[in-house]
Amino acid sequence: LLNVKQATTGLADGRVCVRIGNETLNLCMDGGQVSCEVSGETPDLALAPFEAHRLLFGPALPGHVVEIPDQARILESWLPLPLGFGRADSV
Repeated sequence: LLNVKQATTGLADGRVCVRIGNETLNLCMDGGQVSCEVSGETPDLALAPFEAHRLLFGPALPGHVVEIPDQARILESWLPLPLGFGRADSV
């Protein structure tokens, strides 16, 4: 979904390491290339699965879901991710 958001709105380059439950993921945007890889690094942000779902998919802005530390601030420009596409109501 980061690729979809990159293709439709563009994303700022950055990197953040997020722990969701027991899994740590390194999310990166570099020159239009998105990557998401399992990581053993110390996370910039740790979330419970429910918090991660709300943070990643909205509808609230990330800072309204959890406190975003400075080292994870790029998430505020990347999230929420698109789960669907709006369309005209054909009227």
